[in-house]
Order: sequence, then C-alpha cells, then structure tokens
Amino acid sequence: MLDKLRKGTGSWIVKVFLGLLVLSFAAWGIGDIFRISPDTAIAKVGDIAISQEQFTRAFNRELNELQRRFGGSIDAAQARQLGLVQQTLNDLVTQALYDQAANDLGLLVGIETIRQEIAANRAFFDDLGRFDNFRFQQALRQAGFSEDGYVAQRRNQLARQQLIEAVTAGVQAPQALVEAIYRHQRQRREVEVMRLPYSAFPVPAEVDEAALENYHQQRSTRYMAPELRSLSYIALRPAELAKGIVVDPAEVRAFYDARLVEFSVPELREVEQILVQEQTIAQSIAERLSEGGDFYAVAQELAKQKEADVKLGQIRRGDLPAEVEDTVFALAAGLPSKPVQSPFGWHVFRVTSIDPGRQRGFEEVKQEIESELKAERATDALYELSNKIEDALAGGASLDEIAGDFELKLQRLVAVSASGKDVKDEPIAELPDIEGFLRTAFESQPGEQANLHESDNGVFYLLRVDEIKPASLRPLVEIRERVLVDWQADHRQQAAEEKAKQIAERARTEDGLGDLARLNGFQSETTEPLSRTEIGAKAGLDRRTVEAVFALKPGEVTVGANPAGDSALVVKLKGVKETDPGSEPQGVEELRQGLNGSVAGDLVNQFRRALEHSHSVEINQRAIDSIFSQPGAP
Repeated sequence: MLDKLRKGTGSWIVKVFLGLLVLSFAAWGIGDIFRISPDTAIAKVGDIAISQEQFTRAFNRELNELQRRFGGSIDAAQARQLGLVQQTLNDLVTQALYDQAANDLGLLVGIETIRQEIAANRAFFDDLGRFDNFRFQQALRQAGFSEDGYVAQRRNQLARQQLIEAVTAGVQAPQALVEAIYRHQRQRREVEVMRLPYSAFPVPAEVDEAALENYHQQRSTRYMAPELRSLSYIALRPAELAKGIVVDPAEVRAFYDARLVEFSVPELREVEQILVQEQTIAQSIAERLSEGGDFYAVAQELAKQKEADVKLGQIRRGDLPAEVEDTVFALAAGLPSKPVQSPFGWHVFRVTSIDPGRQRGFEEVKQEIESELKAERATDALYELSNKIEDALAGGASLDEIAGDFELKLQRLVAVSASGKDVKDEPIAELPDIEGFLRTAFESQPGEQANLHESDNGVFYLLRVDEIKPASLRPLVEIRERVLVDWQADHRQQAAEEKAKQIAERARTEDGLGDLARLNGFQSETTEPLSRTEIGAKAGLDRRTVEAVFALKPGEVTVGANPAGDSALVVKLKGVKETDPGSEPQGVEELRQGLNGSVAGDLVNQFRRALEHSHSVEINQRAIDSIFSQPGAP
C-alpha cells in the first residue's frame, strides 16, 4: 500500500496539489462531508492510530482549500478522482511517522510555547492588531476543533518541526557540486546556424496516387472522423413557459405599490474631499477655501494630495461613514464644508454636482414588473412540471410518451460530435444552449432510460441517445485536398532535412558554413556566446537542437529544426566560453541556497523512508472505503 502511495506522489497531478495541500491548517470553514464512527482506525503507525475522524477532518480541510483556490469548481468526487484520498492518507502517515520518532526521542513542546505561538498568530488579531479570543474561538469552531484539540495538534506540529530542523540542521551543498552546476548553467556557446526553409524546396511535379493513399493510411490519426451521436431531447426553459402566462394588471399595480422603495432612484452627489489627520490642518484648509482658495491647490499645498486623490466620484446615502454623511448631503453644490471628523481622520468636503433622486412611475416600470412576475411563475411551473415528469419516468414512461403526455416538443439532433460539430466538421446551429448538454450526451449509452437533468443555466432537459457512429478514418476521396497539402508539406520537410544532413557532412571538414550556405542558396549567421536559457530564442533553435548543441565539441556539427517547425537547421559549434564561479560570488551564493533546500528535501525524504522501515505501518483499506460508503458521502 505504501509503495502505491509513494508512486502516487510522483504523478504530476498530485505534485501540483501537494504544494496547495500540505500542512494547510489555514483552510478553515468547511464542515465534515460525512459522519463516521471516530473509534475506527484507518491506519496505525507504530503506537499511533489514525482515526476515521482525523482522516475526514484532514480530507475536508484540503478539499476546502482546493475549492477556495479554484472557485468551488472541484467537488469531493472529483477530488477523490484526482488522488486526494491517497494524498491525505500519505500526509497523515508521514505526520504519524514523525510524531512516533519525536515520541521515541522524547521531544516535547511546552504549553507556554504554544500559548505564545497562538497569541502571536495574526489570524486571530482584531482590527487594532491585538489578540482577539473571540476570533480565535470562532476560527476553531469553523474548523471543527476544540481548544484542547487545536493545542494538541499545534504541539505535535511544532515537535515535528523541531525533528525536521534537527535532521536538516547545517545542511550545505558541497562546494564542488555548487561550482560544477554553476559552470554547467552559466556556460555559453557560440554557434553558426544555416537555415533551410521547407518552403524553398519544390513539391513533387506529379502526384503519386499510391503514395498519397499510403500516406493517408499511415497517418490515419490525423484524418479520423470523431464519434457521432444521434440524440432526441426535450428542453424545458422558464422563458418559454413564461410566454403562456398572463398576469392580472391589478396584481402588477399592487406589486408596484408594495415595493415603491425599489423603484426609486436615489440622490447622487459628485463629491471631493481633502483628508488630513490633524484638526488644526483641516481648519486651515477650510479657512483657505472659505476665502476663495482653489480646492485642488489647497489640497496639494496643505494635504499633499493631487487632484485625482481628492475625487470620490458619485456618492449615494450609505456610501460614506455615518459621521460625515449628513454633512455631505446638506451641502450646496460648489461650497466647501466645515471640518468634520470620522474614524479615518478630518475631512473637508465639496459637492461639485447633484443628481436629485426621483421616483420611477408605474407606467415606466409596469412591463418590468410583469416580466418579473411571469418569470417567477414560470419557475414555479417548471419545478411543478419537472416533478410530474420525474414521477412519470419512475413509472417507466419513455421520452416519446413524456413528450405526448405533457404536450412537449421532442427535438432531434442527427450526427453530433462531442465538440458540437456535424459530420462535415461544421458547428451545428441547432445545438441547444444548455450547459452540460453534450457532456451528458456522451456519458449516456443507447437504450438507457432518459433522466431529467438541470443545467447550470436553469434549463431542465431529458436526453436519449438514439445511435452511435464510432470514430472512423475519413475516406481519402472526401479529404483528398487536405491530405495532398499535408503530403506535399511533409515531402518538402523531408527534402530539407536530407539536404541539411548532406551539408552537415561537408561542414564537418570545412571551417564554416558561410560558403556552403551561399553555394546552396541559403543564409548563415554566427551568434554571440549564449547560455542554455538564451540560445533557443536568440539563435532560433528548438529544444532538441539546443540539447544537441550543448553536447558538441568545438568544430562539431549537428542538424535540427527551429521552434516554428518550418525550417531545417545546420548548426556548427564555433566556441565555448566557460564561467569562473569565483568571479560571480552573488550568483554562486543564490545557487547554493537553492541547492541547500534540495539537499535538505532529499534528507527529509530519506529520513521518512528510514522511519517506514523502523516502524510498522498498517493501512485499514476497509475502514477507508467505509467512509465513502456512508449516506451522504460522494
């Protein structure tokens, strides 16, 4: 089991999430997604048992962190598919191994250390920067911790931290290793490059039909027609149901009268302010303005504020602190206010324009109200209809029977791909605008009973797969022109690459590429000395060619391609420029720090593997599986 866990941590998906998940106590706020017995252990590491409660708590914290980072787009089932169960288990086993090692060594963290650590945690501070016990307790409740439970967890975490620091203390990458890697990274190479554009080579004068047919077959994956499905479906849209709903005009009027406040346009004022912290400065500003001083000039002189800094834009009641709001809304346009204080300091306001509020009349909004009432009733009618349809489906009704019994339109799509295109690879105009429609269509199978689905954009739909046409190779006769263009392009590429190999053979015994380039009608250029990270972009070499260049000795030649994939290259190494680590101490030190971290990480991994061998690790897979079989589990 542990071998599988270690392999799981090597996958790129798990590595991405590992950085987001490990030791993420900050992920507060999600309740357990399932309820289980706290007594059953899902694993035992030495003398330490990992309970189902610990596992689900850790799983939920990490799931909550994923949802916070990715906008809630990942649910528990998807997280399980991505390996979150295995990752959570691996993290808990690792922590237990370190806890067991700390216990064996007698490492203890005193309660006073924990108290100081909690008191210094800014996550528990109030707005004034002081420890707030209410916030602390609230955070614990949201995370599902008691205070004793949190203290115990932090003591374990700090003990593990001490253990790891002891393992990695004084770790230094060997000087010889640092310098060797620095030389390798900073080495620069000067190359001469000849470019052979594929477009410079002719296509065959005549088309070989047999060769074209063979090309079509050998590269069949390029020319596959996608799987196509024929579908029948019924869509239930609130907007369509609303068309048949009639609203009594008296009801529209009653709605308007009951919600007059909603149909009023509030007063808007264009406001400027000069904000300072001292009352005496604010009084000086007000006096200067009352004497006719320019608002912006006074702001610049006495408050060091530019014109853009003083503009607040349009303000309505409720936008400003209560201490200053009445002052602003009592001002006449163009006049400055007296100094007024708020929690932010001392303000001097000026209102530059006033847009008085008004009441929107009934005639102006009655159509809007009628549409809203229709939409509400359509939604209610849609849910009522959906319940009746689900009852009919439970009774075994087919899609055709549902359409007939409820007088609904049964629509059909013939030969649609997963990307919404037809047999000619053209977008299907009749494709319904329903979120998840095609995903559902390609997850269903012919013969399955239609189910009622609700899309993210509020449409209910029933869908049936009538026929599946598997993916197949498009006949050559249908796509001959496309295959011909590809065949000709490949022929040009092969001709360019063959020519590049011929020139490379001669270049190995000649001083440079310049004469060979001119002789063959091409161009060459010699670069300045370039590093591994520079040479690809500046010399126009693709990744494989860069690797080949840095394996050459001066005077040797290689062939390759450019990143755009439209030219063959002949590359000759002109010279190698080494870097002396002693001449660049800052760069060497930066590399050393990075290598120290890598060496420390390797030591920690080796330490963990050693702990696995010295402490028994037992996984109760049945207990883990039982968590996800509980009612309400994903």
